[in-house]
Amino acid sequence: MMAKEWKKSRSTTRSLNDLVEMGLLHDQELGGWRAPEGESYPDPRAGEIVVFEDFFQEGLWGAGSSVSSGIASLL
Repeated sequence: MMAKEWKKSRSTTRSLNDLVEMGLLHDQELGGWRAPEGESYPDPRAGEIVVFEDFFQEGLWGAGSSVSSGIASLL
């Protein structure tokens, strides 16, 4: 996908830590996640995948979810 088709992410370390506090995401040390702060479009590093905060908030990501299971099967 072309970079111009993406809008800059609103995710921040703070918003991801809010998901940790809600019990929807492992903490940064255990989960190994990073916020996309400063990126104009998704630019995953080797070994990373891009997921959306809304997936966590809507229950579409996590153990047993069809979305996370489907992505895991691709890896």
